[in-house]
Order: sequence, then C-alpha cells, then structure tokens
Amino acid sequence: MVDQYLVHTNFAKETYVDSSFGIPSSKFSIKPNFVKPINLGIAEKRADSFLFIGRLAEEKGLSFLLNTFSSVDFVLRIAGDGPMKNDVLEACKLAPNIKYLGSLKKDAVEKEMRECTALIFPSIWYECMPMTLLEALSFGTPIIASKLGVMTSIVSDGYNGLLFEPQNQSDFLAKIDGWRRRTEAEKKLFYENAKLTYTKNYTPQKNKDLLLNIYKSTVMGTISIES
Repeated sequence: MVDQYLVHTNFAKETYVDSSFGIPSSKFSIKPNFVKPINLGIAEKRADSFLFIGRLAEEKGLSFLLNTFSSVDFVLRIAGDGPMKNDVLEACKLAPNIKYLGSLKKDAVEKEMRECTALIFPSIWYECMPMTLLEALSFGTPIIASKLGVMTSIVSDGYNGLLFEPQNQSDFLAKIDGWRRRTEAEKKLFYENAKLTYTKNYTPQKNKDLLLNIYKSTVMGTISIES
C-alpha cells in the first residue's frame, strides 16, 4: 500500500490524477528537482544571442528550431550532441547566424547560460523536469519554451520567460522578436524574476525542507489512520 507518491510538477500530478489509474489527488506530493547554486550574480551585460543546450534530437524540437532561425538573422548558439549533429552543422553552413559550440564542459555551459539573452527550449514532448531549465533560472536567465507539458509548470509566461505554441513558427518568431525589442530595463526584470524563481523553488535547501515536510505529514497521517 502506497501512502504518498512523489512527482516533480503539478503537470505530472494532474496527468496521473486524470489517468485510468484511479489514484486520488491527495495521494500526490509535488517535489521538484534542484540544482546547486553557483556563486555568481546575474550578468551585468549579456550577449544579443539565444542559446539552446541539450540533446540534438528531433523530440527536442531541433528541426523546428533550425528551420526558424535559418529564416531570420537572430544569433542562435547551440551546444550538445546527438543524432542530429550533422543537421546542425549543415544549418551552420547555410545560416551564419547559427553557431555550433560542440559538447561543452560544465564551466563552459555555465558561462553560456549566464551570458545569453535567453535560453530556448522548443521540445515537442512533455519532458519530465529538465535540469537545463533549472540551471538557466539559477543564473537569472529567462526561458523561451514550448507551451507544453512540464514547461508550463516551470516557465511563467511574461514573468520569468515566454511560452509559445508548440511548433508554431509564427508564434515563436513573434516571441523571440518581441524579446529582442524589449528595453534593457524590461529584460532586467525578467532576469531578476528568473533568479527569484530559482531561489524560491529549486535550491538544495528548499528541496530538503520540502522533502522532510512530505515525510513528516505522510508519517503523521499514517499514524493518525492506524490509531
């Protein structure tokens, strides 16, 4: 008999509750992932370039991303490896605004995260809880993501990032173009909100406190029922 199920996000909880498993909402507790803080503040000056970091694969929305940025002159920096690496290299030849950085080490990833104008996350599947998103927030980096699955639990549209309809190129272009047109003061507010989202939800200490509270409430509830 399971007393409590742990899920990463509210989206995951709702998915299970709405499924045919027949598990009531009260049986679920939300406990997200966390990332260790890096002792760096929000970058004072950022590059005018977008960043994609992750597996170079179709399910990550890479074809959509390459097709979109091939039609504009906005700079996109791509880091990672995967089955679509050759597609990325070909796109770089045809569109000089697309830059492939290769598979980066941790310190290089952190530098890219901290200095980009925003992280692009165009995944076309639900995901679980991508650590890339939490890492971006820890650097105060806004996220422009597909309005899909778990991304809607992490990115608050107009607060710490922007959401676009999955694989909708016109909506995506409107979001990235609109982002570039924002004033530095407007962008700075997004940077601060991204960092605040991290400190409120995704630090090791917050995670520890949340998990202990879940354990305590579950144990107390079990004792109450048995007594």
